[in-house]
Order: sequence, then C-alpha cells, then structure tokens
Amino acid sequence: MKKKAIGILVAVLAVAALFAGITAYSNAPSRKMAGFIEEGSRYLTEMQFEQAIASFQAALEIDPANAEAIEGIKNTYFSWSDSIAATGDYQGAIDKMTEAKEVLQDPEAAEAHIGDYIREWLQGLQESGDYEELERVAESFRDYLSEEEYRDIMVDLYLTRAEQMINDGQYEDAEELIRRTFRDFGYDERMEDMLKRISIEEAEERASEEKFDQAVSFID
Repeated sequence: MKKKAIGILVAVLAVAALFAGITAYSNAPSRKMAGFIEEGSRYLTEMQFEQAIASFQAALEIDPANAEAIEGIKNTYFSWSDSIAATGDYQGAIDKMTEAKEVLQDPEAAEAHIGDYIREWLQGLQESGDYEELERVAESFRDYLSEEEYRDIMVDLYLTRAEQMINDGQYEDAEELIRRTFRDFGYDERMEDMLKRISIEEAEERASEEKFDQAVSFID
C-alpha cells in the first residue's frame, strides 16, 4: 500500500513538472515580448530612436497585433520627427514622418503631423521675410493646405512684394502684380489701398517733375 502511494505521488509530481514546463515554455514568448517593449520604452525615453524602433519591431515579430508595441513605434516616430523640427529642419522632420507613413498602422496621424510641420515652416518663413522660400514651400506642399490657407499665404506674399515695389518707385510693376493677384485669388482690401497709394505717389512724382521742368525752362 505504501509503495502504491509513493508511486501515485511520483506520478503526480511528474505530471506537475511536465505541466510547469509546458506553461513556462508557452509563456516564454510573452516574457520576451514584454522585455522588448520595456527596452523600447527605455530607448525612447533616452531619445535613442533607432534602437527604440528596433525593439518595438522585435516585439511585433512575436505578436504583430500587440497594441503597446504599435503605440511605441508611433510615439517614437513622432518624438523623433519633433526633435528634428525643433532644430528648424522642417524638411527633415517631414521626411521622417513620410518614412513613418510606410510603417505606422495609422498613416492619417502621420499626415496630420506633416501638415503641422508645413504650417510651422511657412509661419517661420513669413516672420523672417524669406518670401522666395515661402513661395517654394507653399507650392511644394500645396496638397497639405486648405484652399483658404493657400490663398491667404499667396495673397500676403504677392502684396508684400507689390508694397516693396511701390517703396522702390516701381509703380507699373506693382500695379500689374496687384491686378494679377486679384485675378488669381480674388479681392483683398489691401489692394484698393495700395492702388490708391500708387496713384497718389505717381501724381506727386509727375507734379514734382513738372515743377522741375518749369524751373529749368525758366532758367533757360
């Protein structure tokens, strides 16, 4: 009877050991995946973006639908591109988010991020007065702007150029640019004021020239 009890105990222990081994084996991938996610999160905190993405992608190789790893890659790309934009390299930030679109399962979020960079870039160019680059960027990324945004940028750009022409006495060129802007983008109240200014300054210039001619003829 004692031997039988011992035999049963041995059998139970063997089954338990086998079950524990199976459980440990089945949990191994989960533990490995959790390790990759933890590692990726640490790399992200340290701003080691390439390593963070590699770790999150390693987790996705184990479970392609793992929400933490997917979110980790998304946050890594967003932080990476934001850090590039913070240096003023908006083209570099846009390139990084374009790369992210091919990887992320949420390409719409990447598109929205690109749009934000473009608007920040354009605002900075307006404030710095770099109108050539402003025009190039607005034209290059027109698809990311609403019709109203694009119109406002271009009208402001062309009317600023027209004002510079007026200041330089290039009245005909300024008037042509104002009228072309009106044809392409519609009315802006600044146009009327600028055309009035051109008329007044041209009239004053003609009057001054006439007085000068009269003075010269009197001397002669």
